[in-house]
Amino acid sequence: MNLILLRDDELLDGGATVILRDDRARHIRRILRSSVGDVLRIGVINGAQGEGAVTTIDDAEVRLSLSFTDEHPDPNPAVHLLCAMPRPQILKHVLRTIGMTGVASLSLVGAERAEKSYFQSPLLRDDRLRAQLLAGMSQGLQTRLPVLSLAGSMQSAVADSVGVRVVAELGASDTFADAIPLDATAVTIALGPEGGWVPSELDLLTRAGFQPVTLGRWNLRVEQAVTAALAQLELVCLQRSR
Repeated sequence: MNLILLRDDELLDGGATVILRDDRARHIRRILRSSVGDVLRIGVINGAQGEGAVTTIDDAEVRLSLSFTDEHPDPNPAVHLLCAMPRPQILKHVLRTIGMTGVASLSLVGAERAEKSYFQSPLLRDDRLRAQLLAGMSQGLQTRLPVLSLAGSMQSAVADSVGVRVVAELGASDTFADAIPLDATAVTIALGPEGGWVPSELDLLTRAGFQPVTLGRWNLRVEQAVTAALAQLELVCLQRSR
């Protein structure tokens, strides 16, 4: 855990203290090997980040004295992913990646080349989804909890998309730098299944304003495509902020 994540309802003394008795406390004791006086990075889910000074630590609990820094708005556009439902084991990696990178939302959709049974996976229970997201957020020093949705259809997911719209397509000539304007405040990225979108799905996306962009010359698996797309968008934002 690079960031100890806290919930609003855990904060005591007007947000000045927290007492941990779960996996986070065990991590602080056994992995970080913290002692009284050590200062840890903390963050409130969907809130501010700051520091937590260890004031009490024993086998039962860890008590932290909290201080928060000012929140700074993210200059990058909000990122929304529209993704064909992957295999459950791949979905775990996708969830951790979007938590790690501060993605605003993920819409999982059925696709012609994706197994319908994936939507019956036990991983789609709210508690399991949240656990994977929080693990990624803690690793990536993020406090924004992505919003997840299971779209009823491709049409509804496309209709709900916002901002600049791009679809990753092998063989496309445009890059993220070509497709994302300087003043973009939101970007929706559509990523297909490992077999790719079928022509009717691509037609639906392009008619809705999704511009095809390339992720490179390689035929990527879903979890690799998610990482590649987010990394390329981040690089565009970093270059433009110089």
